[in-house]
Amino acid sequence: MNAPFLAVDRARDVRRDFGRLPRGADVETYRLVILALPRFSQLTLSAFVDPLRLANSVSGRTSFEWAIASLDGNPVECASGLWLSASTDFASTGQSLQTGKRPNMVIVCAGDRVEKQSSASLLRVLRLCGRHGVPIAALGTATWLLAESGILDDTACTIHWDKRAALSETFSRLQVTDRPFVRNARVSTCAGEFASFDFVMELIGEHLGEEAALAVCRHTIASHWRSASDGQWTLSVDATGIGKAPAEVICIMEEHVENPLPLRDIAKRVGRSQRPD
Repeated sequence: MNAPFLAVDRARDVRRDFGRLPRGADVETYRLVILALPRFSQLTLSAFVDPLRLANSVSGRTSFEWAIASLDGNPVECASGLWLSASTDFASTGQSLQTGKRPNMVIVCAGDRVEKQSSASLLRVLRLCGRHGVPIAALGTATWLLAESGILDDTACTIHWDKRAALSETFSRLQVTDRPFVRNARVSTCAGEFASFDFVMELIGEHLGEEAALAVCRHTIASHWRSASDGQWTLSVDATGIGKAPAEVICIMEEHVENPLPLRDIAKRVGRSQRPD
């Protein structure tokens, strides 16, 4: 990279809480560049980055490195008004993708007003990722930018629920789901906010093993993380009092709001008849 990756914060040694974990000392460092767009969600970014910091402490080494890139290398303002320092810019990121020191993944993090945030520099980075086989991930509303670039084609994807209907209407070929994140070998999309935590926990588990991921999860005082098969919204039967089958029906209908399913298909999915019990 043209700019150094962030140093590991070893102020707290999480290993003291969970013991030394296997596999942490014999894995290659996984390097990420995060492209931060103005008005990004601070919660989305923090929920993705902080578990990486904890994973480094759990493994006792720099298992993950990350760099923040802004369009021009200057600090970028998030939606809550706080400013994030950047260590590099989009142009330098594009240059690094053409060298032997390219990152393992490029993350695009966006939030408000994403429809107006495409740029030639961003599109060049995304195309270089495709040319050199570097996986791309979109956090929050950044799926919109990947759709504009043509990278998603007609593949399955997800986006924050607030933009889901507009994304489906604008890019009709996309298979937009209600999942917290959707992954494939080339492009991953994540709904952002707390779904960023679910997404990064899978990355940590794949890179360091499930035991390390569980240790990070415990340190964040989280009971679990959702899988890619879950929905962005999880209806609680206890909270709603509507029963499991009706809750499943509601989730299915929400997931197909743009192209409603026939009642017979919905009934088949939940294992029920169309007739009331």
